[in-house]
Amino acid sequence: MSAISSARFSAAELSQLLVVARQAIATHFGQKGQQLPNAEDYDECLSASAGCFVTLEVRGELQGCIGTITSQQPLLQEVHKKALAAAFSDKRFPPLAVDQLSTLTLEVSVLSKPGLLASGKDQDCLNYLGRHHPGVILSQGKRRGVFLPQVWDKLKTPKEFVTALKRKAGISAETPLTELRVEIFNVDSHKEAYWQS
Repeated sequence: MSAISSARFSAAELSQLLVVARQAIATHFGQKGQQLPNAEDYDECLSASAGCFVTLEVRGELQGCIGTITSQQPLLQEVHKKALAAAFSDKRFPPLAVDQLSTLTLEVSVLSKPGLLASGKDQDCLNYLGRHHPGVILSQGKRRGVFLPQVWDKLKTPKEFVTALKRKAGISAETPLTELRVEIFNVDSHKEAYWQS
């Protein structure tokens, strides 16, 4: 089994990334916000490259989630772009509307570097996932699906989790995990309401 890195970002740093995401959406709606942020104006850890996802919920229901596993761009710029993509380009949902902002929450998740989960048996892999609840990337050729660790809140058992992720990736539910590339990762994440009091 592969070890994955632990938390790297403080709550204050994650809050700064949420400000970037919030301002990207605000600018789109003509509110006071900021265009693509300048990496030189932020701490080094926020201007380094890293994978990230931005998740939007309206009244507690998913409204958009877009991200990247790896990136060559500064993290804060990636968050800015993914916030706009989650709000207006996630094809599973209609674009975010201004009247949804009052019940909108934003979550930014910064990914650790994925590590390969090697196992000789499917059950060993499922047992590991069930104990640790990491984020998971399943790949088979060009097919790939990603679930953030937060998905464990809704899919409680390893079998449910893996079956749903195979479906998302377009991989047959009957395909053994030993025939797939299984990568795992941690996230540092923070969630806030769009409107801050």
